[in-house]
Amino acid sequence: MVPPFYTFQEVIKYNNHDWNRAYEVLNYYLQKGDFQKDIRGPEDIVYHNLGKIEPFDLAYARVFYADPRGKRPRISTRDAE
Repeated sequence: MVPPFYTFQEVIKYNNHDWNRAYEVLNYYLQKGDFQKDIRGPEDIVYHNLGKIEPFDLAYARVFYADPRGKRPRISTRDAE
């Protein structure tokens, strides 16, 4: 199920509590237009999920290290010699 919004604390959690990586991921999706920032109060900020981003797509490695072609590496079926 795709959540309608995320908080920064949730993005931090998906990035193993690394604030810097969470901030990079959040900025990436904000610049792409997939998130819209909504400031409700001094400590109540949510990011509306306009791009239908799944929670597992908020991990730094998934965003910046993923294969752009979307292909998995081939596994050799030959016996090791």
